[in-house]
Amino acid sequence: MPNIVDEYTLDLLTSTTVSVIKQSYIRIDVSSDPVPYGERSRTAYQNSQSDRDKLESFLPESHFNAIVSMWGPEPTIPDDAEVPTNAD
Repeated sequence: MPNIVDEYTLDLLTSTTVSVIKQSYIRIDVSSDPVPYGERSRTAYQNSQSDRDKLESFLPESHFNAIVSMWGPEPTIPDDAEVPTNAD
């Protein structure tokens, strides 16, 4: 029976933000190599309580702990703060 597995990669981890890349893979049977399934997605999160809650709800514990080890125990950005963008 096919098995779908999500793989998460942490990218651009700073003291205030992180980018999470998600790629799903499907494995047809135990002897086959996993094959990418669907589109790869990237989402940016900031060191706010609401984004911490989102990350904790879906990331593997080891990934979430890596982020919190960089961010520290308390959020540094208020939930109502806007993320700055480059308007070049």
